[in-house]
Amino acid sequence: MFVEEIIIDGKKYLVHTYFSNNRSARITLREGNVLNVSLPTRWPKTEQIRISQNLISRAIKSISAGKWCVPLSKNTLLTSGSSFSFFGYGRLRVFFVLASSDEVLSNSDSLTVHSSCSDPSQFTQHCNSLLKLKLLDLALPKIRDRIEYFNSSFFKTKISKISIRDNSGIWGSCSAKSKISLNYKLLFLPSEIVDYVIVHELAHTQFSSHGPRFWSLVKSVMPDYENRKRWLKLHGSNEIALLRSC
Repeated sequence: MFVEEIIIDGKKYLVHTYFSNNRSARITLREGNVLNVSLPTRWPKTEQIRISQNLISRAIKSISAGKWCVPLSKNTLLTSGSSFSFFGYGRLRVFFVLASSDEVLSNSDSLTVHSSCSDPSQFTQHCNSLLKLKLLDLALPKIRDRIEYFNSSFFKTKISKISIRDNSGIWGSCSAKSKISLNYKLLFLPSEIVDYVIVHELAHTQFSSHGPRFWSLVKSVMPDYENRKRWLKLHGSNEIALLRSC
């Protein structure tokens, strides 16, 4: 394995190059800003170098353009007593309580998760599962209202479906049938960042690719979108990681 360091938009990335018995080359982006390059052992060295440089060059362009983000961990767990910002509700604090039945109680600034799981090794995971379902119930109406606001004001598109999912590597998506899906972890980020992703996905109802007309449309709705896009790229995944220690 070879390791080298590169800088992309002021951020340090480590490139790990491996050799395998696979027939094709590939590059993946991992947490911690690590690029893993896998090359077939059977290839001539000159071909390995050429393909590796090409893959890294394409990765740099994609990361710089915001098209490739560090995958978000699916294992981010909140602990009892944690506090976090949540879309539409401000700052919330969560508490986990062992109880005879499962229930999540909410008030203006806190959530109390009652879990029937008596296994200490599974208790926190179970509480997080219950909490996630409650947060989705709380967030979806507010997300729908926000999408409706931007859509009715600027796009006037018929949206066939709105959903929130725990995706691993993207903040949002819009299908060819105008189905909009947002990443669950996006809801823990500042509201102006959520608005940017909503506008971004609504713009995809008009233009499928990230061409000049797409970005012109986004800018007409949100003149400072570049600042929000940059913040999401630089800080989004880090903000999610900090949930562990809040």
